[in-house]
Amino acid sequence: MKPALVALCAALVVALFACGGSGGANTDGAPEAGGPGAGSALPTQCTGACNAATPVAPTASGTGGEGNVTMYSTGASHGGACGYGSTNILSYAAIHTNVAAGDGQGPWQRGKVCGQCAEVTVLTSQGLKTTTVRIVDKCPDNHCGIDLGGTAPSAVMADGFGRYAGQWRFVACAGHPGVSDGAPTLNVKDGSNAWWSRVRVHNPATGVASITYQDTGSSAQGSFAFDATNVENAYEVPAAAVLQSSAATFLITVNYVDGTKATVQLSPAQLGAASASYPLN
Repeated sequence: MKPALVALCAALVVALFACGGSGGANTDGAPEAGGPGAGSALPTQCTGACNAATPVAPTASGTGGEGNVTMYSTGASHGGACGYGSTNILSYAAIHTNVAAGDGQGPWQRGKVCGQCAEVTVLTSQGLKTTTVRIVDKCPDNHCGIDLGGTAPSAVMADGFGRYAGQWRFVACAGHPGVSDGAPTLNVKDGSNAWWSRVRVHNPATGVASITYQDTGSSAQGSFAFDATNVENAYEVPAAAVLQSSAATFLITVNYVDGTKATVQLSPAQLGAASASYPLN
């Protein structure tokens, strides 16, 4: 072989190994694609007791976050800032309201994230453990990331209850046991009437992006504004355009964050009926 060709081959071999292109096993510390915590930035092992992780400020993105995973209950959900009241949801969580203390930059956003499901991955002495929860509450504490309740803590906290390093990503709720206690419904808030009404979605298929209305007898249409000042996790039914309308019925459309939809036809009186609940199709 000519000296120039030998030199070229040697250079290619060096470049291949420098780029990690040997074709061997994954050595960057991340789980293999498709496995629990795929794409995780979590370390491969705990530096001390896994259930006594160092308190850290959470990070947040449009698809999830990373930080401390803690627990606050082992029973079914019986309240919470999302306003669902007493439920039979068995796998649930409270999500952080802040990133830095008091900044309001967490995913909570006055309950806009309510009902969204999240796949939570936790670092334990037995490796990564994963469970799926529905968000039903908020966690305003410093260093709170996601706070687990119901069956979720036992599913992932292999080293006993405590504070773990973990991450979470938002997912659709279908196929995950314990995150629902029934089919999706549009619920009218208690205290609603023909002049003031708020609605929220119980057991949504995933996070709610918006709620719109269409008069079934005309071209009148619009949206329910998210209540940004008075009631958390609530959408405002327009008083003049809907509640006081002479329309027979409106087609109400719940638009989910993944592009899917759910609908129900309701009269103005039904939309102002306090504590009423209507199945979504």
